[in-house]
Amino acid sequence: MPCLVRHSYGIAWIFAHSYGPMPAIVHRSVTEILSCLHIPMGEAIVRLPIAVLSVAQVFLAYVLMRRLRCTRTQSIIAGMVCALLPSLVTDGHYAWGYLTIWLFFGTLALWATLAYWDDRQIWHLSIASFSLFAHCLSNCFAFGLPLTLLMVWLVLIRRAKQTRRQIISDASFGFVLPCLAALAVTAMSWLGTGGGQIGRLLMKQQSGATGSSLSGMLEWLIVWSAQYGYLFVVPATAGLLYGVVLARRGDRRGLLAVWAFAAFLPLLLLSNPSRIGYPGAYLMEPVFAGGMLAVVLIAQLWNALPPQRLVLKAALAGVCVLGLVHLGLGSVDSCLAGNRLQRWTGVTTGWGTVTPDTGIKAAGWYVRQFVPPDAIVIPLHTNRGMEAPVAEYYLGRRVLATMDVKAEHLEPLLATMADHVDVVIVEPVEQRMVDRLSGFTRVCTFTRDGQPVRMIYARPAMQLPEMSQDVAAVNSEYDRFFSPTSVPMPLPAAPEYAAKMALYRETLRHLGNGQAVSAAPSS
Repeated sequence: MPCLVRHSYGIAWIFAHSYGPMPAIVHRSVTEILSCLHIPMGEAIVRLPIAVLSVAQVFLAYVLMRRLRCTRTQSIIAGMVCALLPSLVTDGHYAWGYLTIWLFFGTLALWATLAYWDDRQIWHLSIASFSLFAHCLSNCFAFGLPLTLLMVWLVLIRRAKQTRRQIISDASFGFVLPCLAALAVTAMSWLGTGGGQIGRLLMKQQSGATGSSLSGMLEWLIVWSAQYGYLFVVPATAGLLYGVVLARRGDRRGLLAVWAFAAFLPLLLLSNPSRIGYPGAYLMEPVFAGGMLAVVLIAQLWNALPPQRLVLKAALAGVCVLGLVHLGLGSVDSCLAGNRLQRWTGVTTGWGTVTPDTGIKAAGWYVRQFVPPDAIVIPLHTNRGMEAPVAEYYLGRRVLATMDVKAEHLEPLLATMADHVDVVIVEPVEQRMVDRLSGFTRVCTFTRDGQPVRMIYARPAMQLPEMSQDVAAVNSEYDRFFSPTSVPMPLPAAPEYAAKMALYRETLRHLGNGQAVSAAPSS
């Protein structure tokens, strides 16, 4: 997302976005405002929209629980739980952050619809309509909330008597219109770009992500547990089941269970999590709802205890505090400590983990400073390194990179492309692959705490300066010289880039199909 915003490819890229146009619109709007103010845009600014929405989500959790007729104390605790949920914390610092945008607008739509139910204010209805539209265009898997809101509107219409015609009119504006508009935008995005949300779902289907099996269901339950950890998964799961009971009683707090199951059951029954890159990301809505219903269930248990049973109440309070501490520890560990405490917490969200500086930014500084614009650069990567958007963001040019390259494909890929590239960027684990090649010499080594984290190899004829530098010192230089103050910026490419990239993709296609590849002659 930061790469697409910085190097905009026109209006088409917004609607071709795999998870809908809304994440792109949010990021681009913030960036345009900062461009007008000439504020340098580094990584902190890139994460700003998601950070703001994440904080707002905690407040939304509070006001939603109040609309669900929970007490002020229960709502405050629900906000605390929202702030500690590992999935939400993980996505809250993730620069892409489409899950945060998706959940934010979904929560806002549910709150505004309930607020309209209570107060019949037109501004509540307007917020509900826009938020539902934005929610549906923030993810390729936006089914749970519309089904929940459909239930809300059907109940409103059924209960209305003299005002039924007015309620139907309001339902058309607050529910039917945004859903139809979102469907129209989604269809037009697919027909116009071949991508968008429908394109993403079709790609998932073609990759084998769909299908029903007992092993797949069990794996989904393991993923579900990992979003909470060993302790909090118990009240969260029990809370969802209790929410079903509340829904059957007509208690509006049960809407959270409807939302959760409407989002989770299609995944549980019709998809294969082993074929999904980050399955935990698809559970953002159920995880949020489960966290809120855990508070509802615990409050019910607390109120069920007689006042004189002080020991039991103290024990319940102690268990709850321990659960919150354990949940917070899991969030911190999963996001900041690289899951070192996973055996103790049971928490692993699966994406967005902060990792130590691996020298990607420093490599960007070196390439921008010294590598001529007509050179062909290849950064070796898997799905956790210098993938195409990351490499292009920092290197400021088109490079031979894509997404989700498998580790076992790196060596044959490099062997095929070696005669067609001028500069190779690798991590220490890939160093031996380049050392085996002739025609390259190491020109740069970036270190962190004295240990190599990224190397740059180049052809001797380029006469690039040799250096060894700590990443921290170089990163500050990058921020000083290469943080833009306006967007969009051009993304240049070497003259022979298109032909080399076609060969790169063809090689990966052969490797993915299990076919042998041979080095093609250099042009």
